[in-house]
Amino acid sequence: MWTAPAGAALPFGDSLKLTASVRPTVLDYELPGHPTKVGAGHVGAVGDLGLVWQYDRHVAVRLGVRGRLPFALDFPEEAAARPTFAVELMPFGDIALMRFGTLDHDHGFHPAVLDEARYRYGRPIEDTYNASIPAEAHRDLMDLAMPMENGGQVILQYGDVRSEVYVDWQLLETAEHREKFAVGVLGEYAGKWVEASFQYRLVHYGGQRFTQRDPIRASGLDPKRQPTTLAVTLTPKPLHLSWLQVGLPLAFINGRVIQTPGARETRHYGFEVGVDATMFELVTLGYRLWLPDGGLAASVSEDGEPVYAGPRSHRARVGLSQQVGPAKLEGRLDLVFQEGADKVQYLTVTTVTVAWETLLFSDAPLP
Repeated sequence: MWTAPAGAALPFGDSLKLTASVRPTVLDYELPGHPTKVGAGHVGAVGDLGLVWQYDRHVAVRLGVRGRLPFALDFPEEAAARPTFAVELMPFGDIALMRFGTLDHDHGFHPAVLDEARYRYGRPIEDTYNASIPAEAHRDLMDLAMPMENGGQVILQYGDVRSEVYVDWQLLETAEHREKFAVGVLGEYAGKWVEASFQYRLVHYGGQRFTQRDPIRASGLDPKRQPTTLAVTLTPKPLHLSWLQVGLPLAFINGRVIQTPGARETRHYGFEVGVDATMFELVTLGYRLWLPDGGLAASVSEDGEPVYAGPRSHRARVGLSQQVGPAKLEGRLDLVFQEGADKVQYLTVTTVTVAWETLLFSDAPLP
């Protein structure tokens, strides 16, 4: 997630940097008894290698490649590499960033809106496209798309306040499928004693150029649609000790999503309450209570975490975060006790992120 301009360390003169990062990931969602979702698992690594040319403190160009290497038997489906390219403009110094091309896809959404933990490894574009249309209209797109967003992005940050607007273009319209893009709007305040955010995400399935030529679209089996999700979050942080911090996360999630293939979007909402206790900035123990409208199992987002597509549930969480040199270890285990399910569900995500960069050239004057 961007919090400072790319050229903050070199405010004058142009420079060229080589950057590299790798993120091994183990992700496992086991969902026995879930009424609407099935489990998923990924084991592999995503890596980036690139060059950053900083023309001056206002303009930067990024060029590189992103690759994904699976460690399991699904190698042909998940092994992939894609080029990355972005132009960054910082017209107001360290308070604004405009990016065009490959986006920073760590937006900070609530997981009910967008399951960013899973999407950092891959994006199930085919699954989400087909989830809202009948089986006879299913499209053959891609098994698991690369974890990349392409389009435009504007980020503003001043002190504890941050806002972001972006457009992520996922599919261009062809004779085989509709165009698809996502629009996100986020605003957040992160203070010492409280955090709050407003989040909105819209996914547009549109296009009309090939509609009459495509029998599936012409028959109405793959209609235009716009699922939307809105979230408002508030986290009071009443306790700050040298070894213990406590937060009380609250959230309201409202979505208009197709619940039954072939139907139209319908409204569904829910509330979440919880508590997090972080000890020694290392281990977090947490609890979440999901209270959907009427206690029913229905989706509030087509890209959200599966817990938020289920009925009322209790969730116990253990998290770990530690920085060791250039490597950051992050992991969590969630045990989900869902009403109506006769077995405990669990979600676990573990990542190790290693980032490195070196300066190849600079004509900035020495201090």
